[in-house]
Amino acid sequence: MIVGNFIVKYDVTWNSTGGLAGCGLFFRADENIPDLDSYRFATLRFSGAPAWFIQYWSYGRADHFVTGDIKFNDLINLDQNATNSYVIKMVGDEVTVYANGGRMGTFYSTKKSDGRLAFTVLQESGETTCEFNNAWLWELP
Repeated sequence: MIVGNFIVKYDVTWNSTGGLAGCGLFFRADENIPDLDSYRFATLRFSGAPAWFIQYWSYGRADHFVTGDIKFNDLINLDQNATNSYVIKMVGDEVTVYANGGRMGTFYSTKKSDGRLAFTVLQESGETTCEFNNAWLWELP
């Protein structure tokens, strides 16, 4: 399904054994997500800090941070087996991110107007699991 303007909500329970680890969502992604253009929202256990970002990816590589850089927010629960609930609202060039009922930020990007969504897991070392549940998508006009 190709969507442009939307609200997506999902819960994710995460665990990791070490290193940089995170869970996230590709959105407004081209069909071949790893190799083409997309946005990537990710939350990280970044040296024990609750980190998150939105990046724009082009031809399979991180192009730039839509968020300006990596952000930190205590709304993200870092505990092992913690479940966090995320909402991403994308309308036009405006994207707003919420975690566990609180707003983390609003940012702007005009790079891509529609595409697919896909969950993602990232890790630097060790083992990471992200269990995604209770997801829904509401397509907006």
